[in-house]
Amino acid sequence: MLRVLHERAHRVPRPLSDVGGRGRRRRGRLRPPAGHTGARGLLLPVRGLPVGDPRRGGDAAGGRRRRPHRAQEAAAPGRRLHRRRGHRGPFFLDGERYLLGGKLLVVANAAQSVAMMLYNSYLPQIAPPEERDAVSSRGWAFGYAAGALVLVLNLVLYTGHDRFGVSEGMAVRICLASAGLWWGAFALVPLRRLRDRRAPEREAALPGFRQLAATVRDMRRHPLTLAFLLAYLVYNDGIQTVISQASVYGSKELGLEQSTLIVAVLLVQVLAVAGALAMGRLARRYGAKRTILGSLVAWTLTLAAGYFLPAGAPMWFFVLAAGIGLVLGGSQALSRSLFSHLVPPGKEAEYFSAYELSDRGMSWLGPLLFGLTYQLTGSYRDAIVSLVGFFALGFVLLARVPVRRAIADAGNPVPERI
Repeated sequence: MLRVLHERAHRVPRPLSDVGGRGRRRRGRLRPPAGHTGARGLLLPVRGLPVGDPRRGGDAAGGRRRRPHRAQEAAAPGRRLHRRRGHRGPFFLDGERYLLGGKLLVVANAAQSVAMMLYNSYLPQIAPPEERDAVSSRGWAFGYAAGALVLVLNLVLYTGHDRFGVSEGMAVRICLASAGLWWGAFALVPLRRLRDRRAPEREAALPGFRQLAATVRDMRRHPLTLAFLLAYLVYNDGIQTVISQASVYGSKELGLEQSTLIVAVLLVQVLAVAGALAMGRLARRYGAKRTILGSLVAWTLTLAAGYFLPAGAPMWFFVLAAGIGLVLGGSQALSRSLFSHLVPPGKEAEYFSAYELSDRGMSWLGPLLFGLTYQLTGSYRDAIVSLVGFFALGFVLLARVPVRRAIADAGNPVPERI
């Protein structure tokens, strides 16, 4: 939906390559030889790279406070927008300034990635081991509930823009701006309520990706934690690809209307709330690892069923969306809570930096496989079912991780049920 809204808000009358023949910019730099569609294709994979993770993870791990870093990252997009004269936020972009919009998209995603890393690293601090599955599940459920609320409000504005006295393009701009304002407003809650515990004196953090390399070297002392992270990298890449490509499958292969896809997105958001809470209860009874493994089986069956969906049948696509929503939130919530048990005490920020890197930094593998499969077969059905491999391989890798021994090796108490 965001892709559609962005295109309608920032329509470009012709590719930039048509304008490039006019010559150089005033500063002597050539315009890129690409249109807005090609630029978007290049920028969308780049936006997932967590550029700031290693540096901020190192800062927080080096005995520095996390709350100021959360404040910095929450304000980062706005601060960087005004660093150079003439730069304005996406709400004010117009004409052919879509490349600046792409840069802002990358900056915002990098800041969000760092904020999520710091946010996740608080889980071991605010929840005892036996309550982490429930707390993490409730956190994801609240997130999806809030996302559904914002989506509904935006849809009301977008579909009824005439009644509100705004143009379609302005309605889309307001929708995009509301996401940033929503993020900034609710970032104040953890900034005001969370407290940093006193950390032991440690050596100063290393700069940039040297800190990430040091974290990976430290993880070699905890190979079972690294094994879980590898399994998470694989199956989470499948999850992220399904989220990003399901609308492509629905529109291109099944021929569904945009309104149908938007309703499906809303259905996923709503059912992800129930799914996260339900899987949190299942984890209390069967353990987080078994519940995650069960969700990976459900993901596999859902994608396999999606392969056989008839074209032009919205109801069956809604059934597919319901299946995705029920396993989406719980898979993410329990993966986070299980990983929190595998982190050595005092190294939460460092390890969750690597966790976030595996979440975002490697999220291009799934879209790459999806795109290559389509190029080779010419079928989006084959492309969507090819993602089953991520869930199957992730299942095998996770099943081989002895989580009780991994928790003990990390120096943490082993919960009664994990």
